[in-house]
Amino acid sequence: MSLLSREKSEFFHISEVQTESLFEPKVFFNCFGKSLSSNKETGQISEIVELPPEWKGIHDSELGTLEIFILKGSLICDLEILGAGSFLAIPIDNGTFSLRTQTNTDLFIIHSPHFSKNDFYNGEIFVAQNYDRNWSTTEFPGEISSSNQLHGVLSESLRWPDPIVDGVHGASNGLLRLVCIAPGFIGDNRQESHPDCWEEIFWLSGDFFMPGTGLQAPGSYLTNPPGHIHGPLVSQKGSVMLVHTDSPAGFDFHEPPIDRVLLENHLEGQSWMTPPTHQSISLDLNSHDFQLGVS
Repeated sequence: MSLLSREKSEFFHISEVQTESLFEPKVFFNCFGKSLSSNKETGQISEIVELPPEWKGIHDSELGTLEIFILKGSLICDLEILGAGSFLAIPIDNGTFSLRTQTNTDLFIIHSPHFSKNDFYNGEIFVAQNYDRNWSTTEFPGEISSSNQLHGVLSESLRWPDPIVDGVHGASNGLLRLVCIAPGFIGDNRQESHPDCWEEIFWLSGDFFMPGTGLQAPGSYLTNPPGHIHGPLVSQKGSVMLVHTDSPAGFDFHEPPIDRVLLENHLEGQSWMTPPTHQSISLDLNSHDFQLGVS
């Protein structure tokens, strides 16, 4: 199992990751999946788990907090049925739970052996069903507000409590949010970094563009270690993604700002009728010839 270190930035599509037998967490031992990242100090891991029909397993929560977002199919936890787009969290020290599937099911999971029982979810099992989203408007530092553009994004806190204090997002062991970006979104013209946290983002739908990194599409996966400069952030069609950090996320912004015209070229140069595709590309942010995939 080749878990990627969290010490450097990564950007790839999950189709590029080899499917292999997983070792951790124990409930998914010998299941097939894709290893995404690991923290050697805390033991926290992120994975894609691919389960066959009629799979059954027993999760021992004494081994760590398990957070699961269902990407495809459905997962049954004891008697609770969770379909695609739903979320399940089982905090540490809550006993054992029966997990099973009825059809082919893919999961995005985070396993955190270093969490304490009462760090999140009041220490109790938590379920967020896809048909019962709890969206809230979240304003991030430096975003541009105009009469025809949403200021901020919609997000649902999958890991809670999820405070925002003086522009710093998340609790002591980080945040996990389902984030929805509005079409036509342009964030701050400057690039940004997070000084004190590691961040991972997994894209579920839509398009998202960071000119220093590339074009994100469903299945794209990005990590930013502390201090890694990235952005600016642009979306033509809108985008839904999972955002996870391992500690509170503050924001630093870096001069000089990128010419807004360069960002608008992306919005105007893409066909609304063409599904976005993952592209890893680093562009000259000072160039005025800045269009990607014009069609």
